[in-house]
Amino acid sequence: AGEPVLYDPAAGNICAGAIMSYLTEATARHREIARLEIASGRPDGLDLMSADGVWSTDHLVVCAAEGTPALAGQLGLDLKATFYRHSRFAFPMRDPTRRPACLLDAGGPESVYGLVVGSSGRYAIGLSGDTDYPTDQVSADEASHLSYLRLRAHVAERMPDLEPEAVAELRCTFQRTPLLGGGDEVGVWALPNATVCFGNNLFKFAPVLGEMLADAALSGVVPEPLRVPA
Repeated sequence: AGEPVLYDPAAGNICAGAIMSYLTEATARHREIARLEIASGRPDGLDLMSADGVWSTDHLVVCAAEGTPALAGQLGLDLKATFYRHSRFAFPMRDPTRRPACLLDAGGPESVYGLVVGSSGRYAIGLSGDTDYPTDQVSADEASHLSYLRLRAHVAERMPDLEPEAVAELRCTFQRTPLLGGGDEVGVWALPNATVCFGNNLFKFAPVLGEMLADAALSGVVPEPLRVPA
């Protein structure tokens, strides 16, 4: 009671599984999946080495999640990134017919976010505050266990409409770099014959990012919202 609430009637959450299925089908004839290395630069493009041989490109757009720092490094850009482990847990709702709103809660023992998991009758929550579990120092299982203890305690204290034990888990990673301000900030760098995009949660911004990266690749100018201060 008395805590500020953000109400956004246009907001929601992404059905990632359905989107991935659609994209897989829609791009089946236009995509190739391969492990890539940047073989060499040319005045008019870049040559990429893949398992299928050399791919010659006029311009390369790098937006490869955890793979971005390694590819950017081959282009001379050090993203100075550290990756951290993250786990989100789905708890059954006591009333599975309810459709509660998405959640950002910093008023309890933990800062958490939450969202309904489709029509499953589950509500997923994750830590949005201090989650310093570096991938090179903390194992995936240890980070999962520590996160679950914190989230289960939060549910017990702050979320009585959820059952006390989780029934599903999603594991992923997020990054921090001094080149960006943190959170969901996204940065784009224009390099000779290449455009590099890096940040957190890029999947949710994919529709607008795709157009902006295409424009940057064609013009050589990074749009102002994505420009990284020198």
